[in-house]
Amino acid sequence: MPTLNLLFEEIKTPFVPKELNLLFVFQVNCPGCFLYGIPLVNQLFEKYHDNNFDILGLSTAFEDFQLNTVENTLLLLDEQSLVGVTKQQLGNKYQHPILFSVAMDKSISKEEAMTEENIDKICNLNPNYNTITQEEKQSFRNRVKSYLTGLPSISYTFTMNQLPGTPTFILFDKNMKMISGWFGHESIQKISLAIEQYKNQ
Repeated sequence: MPTLNLLFEEIKTPFVPKELNLLFVFQVNCPGCFLYGIPLVNQLFEKYHDNNFDILGLSTAFEDFQLNTVENTLLLLDEQSLVGVTKQQLGNKYQHPILFSVAMDKSISKEEAMTEENIDKICNLNPNYNTITQEEKQSFRNRVKSYLTGLPSISYTFTMNQLPGTPTFILFDKNMKMISGWFGHESIQKISLAIEQYKNQ
């Protein structure tokens, strides 16, 4: 199983991984994250939250950097205030409580991102990386460096795991090993099945 590259700033309740965990990656300027992402995660929290399962909501930014910020995440948590397109579609205040811990994806500089270790992490997301020639590996690494150089801003978890967008959901264990993941809408029945299969192992 691949390792989850997770780095965040604690902004409210501290989070310590348990036996099984769900990472819910969202942006505050993402209506879909609020329309079904948070209600779904609240249901999962109420159904499974115990000593062996926990949830971390991770506010991130891969676009609209002026809106997807720590400050606007805190406004959501403290005042249920919404911003941007989310506010346009859902109104000034979010009507659902947020039951789970929320942190902010760690923002890093291009210099911090461009370490050999971080380039390795991104390269190794490609399952074929270790089977290609040294020349192909170097070409791949150069493309990763070019990609990182071209980013206007870098959110560590989003970038180092090459996530497709928001909302993204990742099940992982206490050793940070990814068990399952999906992007966009998924039924609670399917997610529950994945959780119960792992808990019953």
